[in-house]
Amino acid sequence: MWKTILKNYFYFNRGVVILLLGFCIVFVHYSIRYGYGILLPEMLLSFGISKLEAGVIYTSYFIGYTVFSFILGINVDKFDVRKVVSIFLLLLGLGVLFMSLSNTVVEAAFSFFLAGVGCAACWVPIVVMVQRWFKKKALSVAAIDMGASIGFALSGVYMPILVAMRDWRFGWQVLSAASFLLSPLAWLILKSRPESSSQEKRSNEKSFKRLVEIIKDLKLWMLGISYMLVGFYIMVPFTFLTTYALQEIHLPYGVAAALISVIAIGAIPGKLTLASFSERAGRFKAMVLSGIMSIIGISGIIIASLLQGLEFIVTVLSTVVYGVGYGSVWPLYMAYASDLFSEDVGAALGLLTVLLGVGCMASPPAAGWIADLTKTLKTSFLIAVIASILSILFLIPTKRKISQV
Repeated sequence: MWKTILKNYFYFNRGVVILLLGFCIVFVHYSIRYGYGILLPEMLLSFGISKLEAGVIYTSYFIGYTVFSFILGINVDKFDVRKVVSIFLLLLGLGVLFMSLSNTVVEAAFSFFLAGVGCAACWVPIVVMVQRWFKKKALSVAAIDMGASIGFALSGVYMPILVAMRDWRFGWQVLSAASFLLSPLAWLILKSRPESSSQEKRSNEKSFKRLVEIIKDLKLWMLGISYMLVGFYIMVPFTFLTTYALQEIHLPYGVAAALISVIAIGAIPGKLTLASFSERAGRFKAMVLSGIMSIIGISGIIIASLLQGLEFIVTVLSTVVYGVGYGSVWPLYMAYASDLFSEDVGAALGLLTVLLGVGCMASPPAAGWIADLTKTLKTSFLIAVIASILSILFLIPTKRKISQV
């Protein structure tokens, strides 16, 4: 009896500790992912590079992240999560450390590519592992996901402080130290699954067959293109909002950097309200509303620089509105994909992740090139608005197709 009680007690506490560590890993992951846009204005001055080159550096991160997220995702049942996460956290720490030592575009691009590879193990494997430890899977994932929101919310506050203390390189060095610290903790604490859990191995052959079967489905491609456009327009503000607010709206650097935190403020209620709305009114309506919120938010950011005396308040309010749309995107698209492809959701999500990565990779250099060409980031934000509109239009065939079934 006592052995059973002690075993259950240890099981519960081991799960809680794993959950907390997972939260910290995701926190650091998203601080690095979105910290780039916050540190970019200082990096532009230090490197003396164009916005196109700055976009290329950011794209290198998403190349590494997208490719290895897909590889780890389809093989997560074959790997020991403890070993994979520990090793990839070391890669993440090295990539961010090299970033702080970079002096050229090539060096920075390689460094951030390595950081992207490291971040690939800081989401899917963590989510899969945590779900094995808790019966309330959705709640456990929500707890981990809060690390992402809080991570990029606080980065908008502490990053300017670190820059003020020394420089932008110090910001990367602090995040590198955090990654190195988490690696041995992951090795000591993480465990792929509870002892009472039976290990299920996926067949790569079956997974590949499912992917081939659904790859011909028009619904998947329409949803995937919509998701790709979402990745494109979302990365424009995350890459250049701080730079735009500093250079064209003329806000102080600390205030401009804090706008990333403002997005997070809108994202948290956005996740809750629009996800709840989708349960009552349907996913499609909620996704359209999410897209409209993003359109309004980005449009407001563009207009803000033209409203003398109201620049600050309009920028903040528009950023909050954008945050509401942004925060609801991920749960809505994942839920909608599950609704459409309930029997093949794993294969569908795999392909959707790749298409999302394409949008995220294309966005920073495209937006930077357009800004260099037109001498203003307003044009880049306008392209983001157009991409948001198109993302909604590509959803329409999926709704029509469902209604005919």
